[in-house]
Amino acid sequence: MRVAIHQPDLLPYSGFWFKMATSDAFVLAVHDQFQKHGYQRRVRMRGTWVSHQLVGKPALVPITQVQVQPGWQGRLIDAIRGRYTGARHFRTRGTELLERIEGASGASLVEVNTALIEVIRDLLGITTPLLRTHPRSAPASSGSSRSSGPSGVTPTSRVPAARRTSARTRRSGSPTRASPSNGPGTR
Repeated sequence: MRVAIHQPDLLPYSGFWFKMATSDAFVLAVHDQFQKHGYQRRVRMRGTWVSHQLVGKPALVPITQVQVQPGWQGRLIDAIRGRYTGARHFRTRGTELLERIEGASGASLVEVNTALIEVIRDLLGITTPLLRTHPRSAPASSGSSRSSGPSGVTPTSRVPAARRTSARTRRSGSPTRASPSNGPGTR
């Protein structure tokens, strides 16, 4: 089994979709820390940044706790339409994309980006199952314990997450690299 693990970025780059399409399972690392200048809340479209407007100024928190300002669908649709209306395939594919974005929902950064990832995944015809990391439970009195959902994935480390999914190969970094999920040199 080949597993790819990635953060739920805003409209990810093409390598993200390649990793997803060529994997047997794709894990969204939804409990990573928010990065103010990362791609979780912004994306470059035709040389300019398009960003989600966030509630407050989040710092040093998991991305599950970051809230997106209501009305994000309209702002994102306007940005896409403004940059891609003249693109070659916009007339044949753009309308459906914009309609699906308008129908997407979510309030937190994770919910919004996951909804957008599901929209694009469906438009591309990718059928790879999506799994999500699960938060650690509160420390127990006799030591710390972790909870894991049906996928058995926790955010503790991405290599053990791949192992818990019966992965033989874990994809990270460059979409053309794959490394064994166990053994020396694991990335």
